[in-house]
Amino acid sequence: MRILELEIWKVRGVKHLLIAPEGKNFLIYGPNGTGKSAVVDALDFLLTGQISRLSGKGTRGILIKSHGPYLDYGPADAAVRAVIRLPGEQKPVTITRCMASPSTLEYDDYALAPQLEKILSLARRGQYVLTRKDLLNYIAAEAGTKGPTDPGTVEYNRSGKNPQVIWQRKKGYSKKT
Repeated sequence: MRILELEIWKVRGVKHLLIAPEGKNFLIYGPNGTGKSAVVDALDFLLTGQISRLSGKGTRGILIKSHGPYLDYGPADAAVRAVIRLPGEQKPVTITRCMASPSTLEYDDYALAPQLEKILSLARRGQYVLTRKDLLNYIAAEAGTKGPTDPGTVEYNRSGKNPQVIWQRKKGYSKKT
């Protein structure tokens, strides 16, 4: 699947954003609090109807309908739309999901439903996004393994303004980066 255009309305920290990568890779960067993670959350929501960062351990009481929309807006105001190209197809398809009905994905070409369902099935299994934690685990893995690492390998220092990662090496020393 290639994203030709992604539009986000009032989701998490993004009031409105239109990105048109035209099927190419793109990079989102900026200072803390500018909405980088919100773009990932919006894509997560579009493909799954959920925001994985709002579920799981330690998130009891956090609901997508109350914590997903931008401040002072309701679920009916919060939506994500993408124009995508599915593998082997020339014609793009537009998909849209609104937080008022997160289990409903709207799309404009029902003939592509079987192919779209394959993509969505992978997304529901979390096979479309590489989280910051996944990336750090990959970087910290020893040469030749680059798979899951021991949970104790990476320690996060959240006390300062500039969080650091401390990598514990087998040789007994630490390297801060």
